[in-house]
Amino acid sequence: MSPQDAEKHQKIQQNVSGYKVYIYKSLSSTNKIAKEVAEKTDEEKIVILAETQTMGRGRLGRQWISPKGGLWLSVILRPQTSPKEALRLTFIMSSAVAKTIKTLFNLETSVKWPNDVLVNGKKISGILTEINTRESLVTFVIVGVGINVNIDLESFPSSLRATVTSLKHELG
Repeated sequence: MSPQDAEKHQKIQQNVSGYKVYIYKSLSSTNKIAKEVAEKTDEEKIVILAETQTMGRGRLGRQWISPKGGLWLSVILRPQTSPKEALRLTFIMSSAVAKTIKTLFNLETSVKWPNDVLVNGKKISGILTEINTRESLVTFVIVGVGINVNIDLESFPSSLRATVTSLKHELG
């Protein structure tokens, strides 16, 4: 999907610190759409954000539950680096999310290697980094971020409730 096609999905385009931000009510997966955009343009610093994802995914193809009230986004980057170095973006982003939650909300956070952010031992965020290469060179990187923000724990399947949390739950 090109940025022009995004109008069909009720996009709102904004410039935030040099990033183009496209906001959708619902998408299958922000990483999937970001990849489609990255394959059709040479631009970077594009953010795809959705209020919900119907087919969100995590590492190893696992399902990522993405109800309304969370922060679900993917960023298109084009770093001039090796694939090995680009893999560090996962840990950089998970560390940044953990530090931001700690700073803004005074919650104790930890990073569970390689891509989960925990609050009180429960998952509040996950990072999914996908690297596209050509001849051992990085052509683009999609960094997907999911943060459970304003979500009641009842919105998650009962099988996950003992292992997940949200900012709403932690802050009461």
